[in-house]
Amino acid sequence: MKTKTEMKTKKLLMTVAALIFPLSFSSCVVGSVEMPTRGQELIDLKKARDVKAITPSEYDAEKRKVMDVSKIRTK
Repeated sequence: MKTKTEMKTKKLLMTVAALIFPLSFSSCVVGSVEMPTRGQELIDLKKARDVKAITPSEYDAEKRKVMDVSKIRTK
């Protein structure tokens, strides 16, 4: 039969393991996120317009934003 100290130690170790285990994966997920290219953003916008997910005026506004940001990136 286990003593109270052994049971408390085991509970503490399980708690620490439960907290540390998910943190070990967080850097993997964050590190794999990539920004879409300007071209991919424009392709996605066109697809959204073509399936009428956005209006032509929304498409034009968002396209201008993408193009304006690309000017900043290249400076």
